[in-house]
Amino acid sequence: MSKLLNEVRNTLRVHHYAIKTEKVYVQWIKRYIFFHNMTHPLEMGKNELKLALFSLRGQYSLIGRLLYGSGLRLVECLRLRVMMVDSYRLTLTVYSGKGVKTE
Repeated sequence: MSKLLNEVRNTLRVHHYAIKTEKVYVQWIKRYIFFHNMTHPLEMGKNELKLALFSLRGQYSLIGRLLYGSGLRLVECLRLRVMMVDSYRLTLTVYSGKGVKTE
């Protein structure tokens, strides 16, 4: 598993992700792997992903599906308001999303 996590870290650093983001991504990958009994992600398919997402309950189910399907970061997802969700068009509107820096 450490080879995989080193590869993830290196890729994130090449793309200039923040160290905090790197730590969170590695933590989620570890959780995902342990959830699936130490199976390498390349050996997993859609069924394992569905199992992970469907094992979540209540608000965590919605959050997990939004994070996976939209690419939102956790804080962005938690800050969503009902008025940002358009169920007719099946869209989300995110203000001040990824990459917005304040100086």
